[in-house]
Amino acid sequence: VTVVPNMTADVRFRDNPLVLDGIKLRSFVGYPLVTSDGFIVGVLGVADTRPRENVTVRHVAQLKKLATHVSRVLEERSGYQPTGHQQQHHHVYDSAAPQAHSQTYNVATTQSTIHNTLLDLLKKTEATGKTLQQTQQSMLNATGRPPQS
Repeated sequence: VTVVPNMTADVRFRDNPLVLDGIKLRSFVGYPLVTSDGFIVGVLGVADTRPRENVTVRHVAQLKKLATHVSRVLEERSGYQPTGHQQQHHHVYDSAAPQAHSQTYNVATTQSTIHNTLLDLLKKTEATGKTLQQTQQSMLNATGRPPQS
């Protein structure tokens, strides 16, 4: 489970365009979508435009229940066939420690590696987006058009 009570205070999210501009997300809770043989195929997440320091174990349990259901439905509709390789999952949530930065609990080294790779790709995508935005702004300035906000 990933709990981010305040995205502006979390180094992984504070520079994200969805936090800085537009809808200005402030909090996020996500639970992995896991196949019956233990592979993470996505995340069921909930985001809000206000910080949420009061996410409880009950909230996480409800999200887990929904994520489990979504995982089953995805498997059924896609015709996914489990490999028979069962991974152990241990999920921990500590509601007694609401902090400015999130608490992410990874299960296996493989999952941690995938998670880190995805975060790295997200950061690179954000950097590319910023570069494109700056290039676009430079081009607009060169044509004499007013700056966009």
